[in-house]
Amino acid sequence: MGGRRWVTALRADRDEGVTSLEILIVFPFVFFFTLFVLFVCEYEYSSQVALAAAEQGVRVASQSTGPDPMQDGYDAADAYKTAVGGSFMTTVSAGPPIYAKPPGFTITVSGYSSPFLIAFPGISDHFRAHISQTASALSETFSHG
Repeated sequence: MGGRRWVTALRADRDEGVTSLEILIVFPFVFFFTLFVLFVCEYEYSSQVALAAAEQGVRVASQSTGPDPMQDGYDAADAYKTAVGGSFMTTVSAGPPIYAKPPGFTITVSGYSSPFLIAFPGISDHFRAHISQTASALSETFSHG
C-alpha cells in the first residue's frame, strides 16, 4: 500500500499549476478576440452614422424649395453628423450626382471610427479605420398637371 500512496502523491504534484498555465495561454486569445469584436462593432456603428448623415442631407436637399438646395443638404448632413457622430465624422461634401445629370445631389460624409482604446489616446489613433459613405438622389419637382 505504501507504493500506491506515492503514485497518487506524484500525480497530484504534476497537476499543480496547470490551471495557471492554461489561463496564461488562453487569456490573450480571448482578450484579443474580444477587442477585435469591439473594433468591428465600432466600425459598423460609425459607418451607419456616416450613411445616415448622408441620407439625411440628400433627403433635405431633394425636398428643398430654397435658392440653394445643395447647401441645405450640406447643412442637414453636417448637423446630423455633428449631433450623432460627434468629432469622429470630419468631412461633409456635396455635389452633383455621379450617375445622372442634374438636377440631383450627392452627399458624402467621411471620417474615422470612434477610438478603439479610448484610455490610450496615442495608441488609439493608430487603430481607427477610415469611413466614407455616399448617398445620391434626384431633385423632387412638382408640377400642376
